[in-house]
Amino acid sequence: MRLPPACIRVHKGQNWRFHMSNAAHRVTPILLLCLLAGLCSPLLAAEGDSPKWRGELPEVIRNAAPGELIPVSIILVEQLHGDALRAHARDVKDPDQRRRILSDALKDFARRQQARLRVRLEQADRAGQIRRLRFLWIGNIIAADLPVPLIREITDYPEVGHLNWEPKRDVFIGPRMTPEILPPTPLTRYRGNAATDEIECGVDLMQAPRVWNELGNTGEGAVIAMIDSGTCWRHSDIENQIWVNPGEDLDGDGVVMDPDDENGIDDDGNGYIDDLIGYDIDNGDNDPDDNNSHGSHTSGTVAGDGTGGSQTGMAPDAAVMILRVGLQFSDEPDVWEAMQYAADNGADAISMSLGWPHNQNPDRATWRTNCENTIDLGTAMVIAAGNEGSGSEPDNVRTPGDVPRVITVGATNCSDQAASFSSRGPVTWQDVPPYNDFPYPPGLIKPDVAAPGVDTKSHNLCSGYSFKSGTSMATPHVAGAVALMKSSNPGLTHDDLKTILEDTSIDLGEPGKDNTYGSGRVDAYEAVLQSASSDGRISIRELSIACSDVLNITLSDTDLKGTGTQVVDVTSDTEPAGESVTLTETSATSGVFKGEITADPGTPTADGMIQVSDGDTVVATYIDADDGKGGTNVEKTDTTAVDCRGPMISAVEATDIDNTSATIRWTTDENSDSLVHYDPTKPPAQVASDAARVTAHAVPLSGLAECTVYYYDVTSADKLSNSTTDDNNGQYYRFETYGNFADIGIAPCHQGQVTLDRPIYACSDTVTVSVTDLDLNTDSGVVETVMVKVSSTVEADGEWIELTEDSANSARFAGSIDLSPGTAIPGDGLLQAGDDNLVTATYHDADDGTGSPAIASRTSTTDCAAPIGRDVTISRLAHTWAEVSWTTDEPSTTRLEYGPDAGLGNLVEDSALSTTHTVFIDGFDACQNVFFTVGGDDEYGNQLLLDTGNGPFRFSTNEIPGLYFYDGFEQGAGEWVLGEEWEIASPMGKGGSRGNPDPAEAFVGATVLGLDLSGTGSYAGDYEPNAHSAAASGRILCSSCQNTELIFRRQLNVGGADKAELAVISNGKDIVWDNGGATLTENNWTEQRYDISAFADGKPFIQLRFSIDADAASQYSGWNVDEVIIKDGSLPDYVACGECGSAPSGLGLTSAEDADACGPAGIDLQWEAATSWGTGDSGTYALYRGTTADFVPDA
Repeated sequence: MRLPPACIRVHKGQNWRFHMSNAAHRVTPILLLCLLAGLCSPLLAAEGDSPKWRGELPEVIRNAAPGELIPVSIILVEQLHGDALRAHARDVKDPDQRRRILSDALKDFARRQQARLRVRLEQADRAGQIRRLRFLWIGNIIAADLPVPLIREITDYPEVGHLNWEPKRDVFIGPRMTPEILPPTPLTRYRGNAATDEIECGVDLMQAPRVWNELGNTGEGAVIAMIDSGTCWRHSDIENQIWVNPGEDLDGDGVVMDPDDENGIDDDGNGYIDDLIGYDIDNGDNDPDDNNSHGSHTSGTVAGDGTGGSQTGMAPDAAVMILRVGLQFSDEPDVWEAMQYAADNGADAISMSLGWPHNQNPDRATWRTNCENTIDLGTAMVIAAGNEGSGSEPDNVRTPGDVPRVITVGATNCSDQAASFSSRGPVTWQDVPPYNDFPYPPGLIKPDVAAPGVDTKSHNLCSGYSFKSGTSMATPHVAGAVALMKSSNPGLTHDDLKTILEDTSIDLGEPGKDNTYGSGRVDAYEAVLQSASSDGRISIRELSIACSDVLNITLSDTDLKGTGTQVVDVTSDTEPAGESVTLTETSATSGVFKGEITADPGTPTADGMIQVSDGDTVVATYIDADDGKGGTNVEKTDTTAVDCRGPMISAVEATDIDNTSATIRWTTDENSDSLVHYDPTKPPAQVASDAARVTAHAVPLSGLAECTVYYYDVTSADKLSNSTTDDNNGQYYRFETYGNFADIGIAPCHQGQVTLDRPIYACSDTVTVSVTDLDLNTDSGVVETVMVKVSSTVEADGEWIELTEDSANSARFAGSIDLSPGTAIPGDGLLQAGDDNLVTATYHDADDGTGSPAIASRTSTTDCAAPIGRDVTISRLAHTWAEVSWTTDEPSTTRLEYGPDAGLGNLVEDSALSTTHTVFIDGFDACQNVFFTVGGDDEYGNQLLLDTGNGPFRFSTNEIPGLYFYDGFEQGAGEWVLGEEWEIASPMGKGGSRGNPDPAEAFVGATVLGLDLSGTGSYAGDYEPNAHSAAASGRILCSSCQNTELIFRRQLNVGGADKAELAVISNGKDIVWDNGGATLTENNWTEQRYDISAFADGKPFIQLRFSIDADAASQYSGWNVDEVIIKDGSLPDYVACGECGSAPSGLGLTSAEDADACGPAGIDLQWEAATSWGTGDSGTYALYRGTTADFVPDA
């Protein structure tokens, strides 16, 4: 909760606007309803488990630690799907238009349905009370990490259907064995001869090479979204097949992860900033790289082109959209969001090698809705069946592979034998509302098709190859086949694709479709043939070309089967008249035609080559006589870009220099390789290189001579072999290696070097300057000096300081000068500086090792500004304790001072540097005023002190309504009867010979109830063997008790052979809870809640009894109990106290606007984000006004 205002609750961190209507001179008071706003009670009423909580969520909530954020998905009651969704675009034929219409419909539906929840959750998000808030529309879903009170609150919203616990789970399917890492070997082109160029066995078995070679189809134009662990896009086999988001490609150059495109703006308005090649949904950033290899392996099976030696990809010209949802573990909302991203951004298909076993309680109904909606938007779904084998039908196939409409893939080996691990069907949905279909037996046959997935060779992260097995490996084989089919006929829908794949598969196993192979192993060649269309297509294979390159052109049109040749036109900006190119049919009746033309940078002429210049667009054109859709003589085109310019090189420097090595670094504006020429003489002739194409280049040089000047140049070539050399305008760059000296070790030689001891200084720090230069050591027997100038932004002319040699023969000099805030005072021996100044030390080197003078300098900056604090929040508030949170704009220590009055008097500090600060404070009485300030120091000693501006912040603790009993154990044993080893004392972290030790501190206050807290027993801190001991409270009067609820904090460690029990004693003993033979090893305080109304309501008295009964074996630390509360459970946990604590302050009121003079239109009041502007509980505000300052309100 936020700090409470006077009478009405106002949450800091938002601009609240209250509109109050007029009546003559009096503005009508507005009652702010706490229940409507959901703001006045910091913690809501304790409740039992809700029927809206699915799976393990009830247990997770019961065992949640204080303040713990629980990942949940909130599934709303109303869902738009099926016929209701499809009706929005029933008569729309164009797939892109259909996608837009249906996605807009889903977005609008979710926006309206989620409106009230959005207000509440965004408010909590701004307050820093929740994490990872996401509003999804692919299904009507909200996902976030929420605290228990907020979960309870939103559960009661009528629009909420149910909530799921969403932990990260191990859902990636495979690999089934440790991968064998293989080094890359050269392979010139992926269209090579299978006898000489290796083609992965599954790719070969599925006849993908026939599709490439006979049909001229390599998947160009198809986009496959890889929902996986990410992909290393730098692998040489896939770097040219990465999808580049056209809406974020600002310069339109198609460069993967182009730094020029990263501007921190959501340019395409899709909700993601700089999503250049996809997105890392797991971490919420634009870098979907892979550190696991699972995703890189599956992407390689879809689109690897064999550049590194092995042709692993089914569709080597398809584009892969990278959507990372975790490295090994993921959750349902992440994958749903990835599906939504893929569908919204135009992916033709999704390859998903992951799934949830049914024993992990996936939300199958929501999965089915989301998959259906994704498919209806135009994105096909190809999903792994799982690696559960057989024996647990109908639950072998994982979710979402069990969704009826998706294309579910089982695994075979390259001999068409079913993999033993491949999940067998059938599946059933008979018990999954609202669907309740496919009753078992017989259930629904799954998988739908099979593909090779045993010992599949594909990419190993960023280079080389590895073998993996699993339906994870089979799935991208089928997704690659889908890419080929979509490339052949972009108009195919998911249902078309599924039908064609099943109809053309090689039937294996039992005749017909079965629960092992589905309809059979996919045959990509036959599937592509059946996908052909009379809607002619022309394509240029190359996405871009250099000025002297070859363009490969393919034409496909079933109307042209058997015609032998076709002529197409090719034009460019340089040669607009163009050239004619004859294409030859790949086989007698294929209807596919291939040919090529050479690009040339010369003067336009009709010479059979197409003349081009840098920046040109080349267009291939074909006139389709009949497009099969009623069109005649339809112009079909494809284009490619001409790039004749080499990379732009900048920031060339030599780094990491020592006596025998150095690293040459530079940057380029596009991915390119690295080449360095270096030598002690000009022109340099020695060579060091790195073939990896990057934008940040680093080439190490080794075997260098000491104290030697080396000259060097750098060269980079892009993927089209356009190259640039930077030789510093013919002068070459240079560096001098260090020497290894007896007195000072490895150090600079003749090229003087100046250093500063810190990168950042505070404005009252001391700056230490060092210079190393062998030439300054003119007398090896004398300690010498050198003068260096140090300047700042404030004192630009600077101050001279004398540096003294470390020792007589060191050639290393050091000296210092103090910084001082303020304006420049020349010659005072201090360097004046302000915040964010540059501090520069300059040394004039008479000889830089080449006989020439040089200037060496080094610059640091200053930080003289205190951290900026904001968002001061009472994040949790009870009757004896509170949690205060705030943020700072830079890492700083944590300091909170508090007390019962403005004098404060209590201090909590933490020296760790952080930008988020949370402090737990306790020891208060109910309804007590607490004053506090917050602050801290940044790493440079700049101090923050944050209060209201008029004194400390203030809040009042709550009270517990309907309280029957409270004990925080701060008053000693009182009426508690303590059995053997039970103590009420401060916990000391004792015990833990098994499980975890006692806590190091109480939950609140200093003392708790526990076993052997002082560690005096034979098993120090643990309960003894054969212990049978209990602690019982005194009599608690309960004749007026109703709806009785017991709440306490617990940290319990107990063995499964031992018994921990909580009971209520009245007329007899009623057991409230025991461990039931389970071993519990808790390591933090957790809130426990029990409805004890059956044992306590109306009873004259009750007692609480905590007990332990141990066997003779293992010992554990046992019970630790704190803050025991017995109360009326029908009432809220806490409420604000009584009347308003003081007059409202109005702190933060920034405007009072009357748009209609003294008319009836009312007044708008607006407050800035402010910590508080009063205290107390709910109430009303009245605003009065008059025409004179001394008016009397006419109440």
